[in-house]
Amino acid sequence: MLALPWIFYFDLVPIWEDMDDIKVCVEVWPNEKASQNYFLVVNLGLQYLLPLSIIIFFYILLFIKIWRRKMPKIVRQSSDDTLNDWNTRIVEKSKIKVLKMLIAIVSLFALSWLPLYAIFARVKFGPPFDDSTFEGILL
Repeated sequence: MLALPWIFYFDLVPIWEDMDDIKVCVEVWPNEKASQNYFLVVNLGLQYLLPLSIIIFFYILLFIKIWRRKMPKIVRQSSDDTLNDWNTRIVEKSKIKVLKMLIAIVSLFALSWLPLYAIFARVKFGPPFDDSTFEGILL
């Protein structure tokens, strides 16, 4: 549903005016502002920032639930304080491992999609491309 406007605003346009048989599919919006607003709201907002926020929110809830979890009663009721300290350290280490894993998952999602949205933002909001634009990329 979010990509539905592209049905109406993408068109086949000839690459060269003298050769009508070679065409490329490009965005043809009524105005540049509509294109930029669609990118900001739908592409960046609803397809990147909203899912990222939802993932972060639920992973925080998951971590809070894990962090507040108590040790099993059998371990906590042990009379040996050394054993209790050792078990407590193991549980704390496992909680920290879970935190690191959750941070890695969120970071991987964010960093995987970030280059694509950075390129789109450059295309939408940056100056027009010319031959010198690609020199730094190709070298």
